[in-house]
Amino acid sequence: MPDLSRYADYVVHPRYGRGPRFTPDSWKGVLGFGGARRLVDRPKAVPGTYVKADLGRQTPSVMQEAGYFDQDCRCKDCGRGFLWFAEEQRHWFEDLQFDLGTECLHCVECRQAIQREKELAERYARKAADLDRAGSPDDLLAGAAAGVRLIERGKFGPKANQRVRAALNRLSAEPDFAAAADRLRARLDALQASPGTE
Repeated sequence: MPDLSRYADYVVHPRYGRGPRFTPDSWKGVLGFGGARRLVDRPKAVPGTYVKADLGRQTPSVMQEAGYFDQDCRCKDCGRGFLWFAEEQRHWFEDLQFDLGTECLHCVECRQAIQREKELAERYARKAADLDRAGSPDDLLAGAAAGVRLIERGKFGPKANQRVRAALNRLSAEPDFAAAADRLRARLDALQASPGTE
């Protein structure tokens, strides 16, 4: 059994775990068969984790993947080690139809955080019109809250800060929403008081 201690600090994938998923499959060196990419010279590949590909389910490409290996990676955002599992690659390339040149740059935790930020930005975009006009107080609060979170994460700058503050000022005039507006404004004030921010 291989030494798995090197994976002790790797990011845990919610479906596949932390360490390599060894398989009984073997690859016998099908080079160039049916346009299949050669499975050699893969420095990130974890030996013994081969999963055969279904070439018919991949996006058409000059070079297709004959199979997948767990790949030893380092996250672009957090810098932690993680495995891009062979089963995960098969899902990306055969079920989701990602381009075969796609590489996994982020661990699953950072990918989830990126997805949450995208959802937050979409929510803000849907509510942004309400920040500039007399929308319902609920919509105004939802847009302002999303804006504050994006400002806190460094995704928005001074113009968004001004827009959100203007919306919070309008909310302060609504008795049922004044306390929530004050809490959001306090978060913005705390950011402004921090060194290295706006």
